[in-house]
Amino acid sequence: MLRYDELEGDDPLAGAGTVAILPAGVDPSAFSGVRLLPEGIYLCCSRWGMPYDPQGAREFIGHAKSHGLRVLDDVCDLCLMDTVSYNEEHRVDFCCLQAPVAL
Repeated sequence: MLRYDELEGDDPLAGAGTVAILPAGVDPSAFSGVRLLPEGIYLCCSRWGMPYDPQGAREFIGHAKSHGLRVLDDVCDLCLMDTVSYNEEHRVDFCCLQAPVAL
C-alpha cells in the first residue's frame, strides 16, 4: 500500500505497508493495525513492474488526473504473479494498481 500523500515527495515509500486480503467472515478487529479499504469506485490497472517501485503508481495517478478523475486515498500495488511469470520478455512481477477515485 503506497501512501498517496507521499508518492510525489522525496521519499515515496514513506509509510508504505503490506496488504492482506482476508476471507469473508474474518473479523478484522482480531488484528492490530488493520485499516479497511473504503467502499467506492476504484480505478484499476494491470502492469508489469515491481510493487515497491513507486514510478508505476505515480504514472497511474497522472493517468487518472489526465482523465478527470480524482484519487481519493492510497494506492494499492498488488502483486498478482511474481517470479512464476518471468520469461524472456518480462523479468518483473505482474501487478495490479488500485485506488478509490471520484468521477
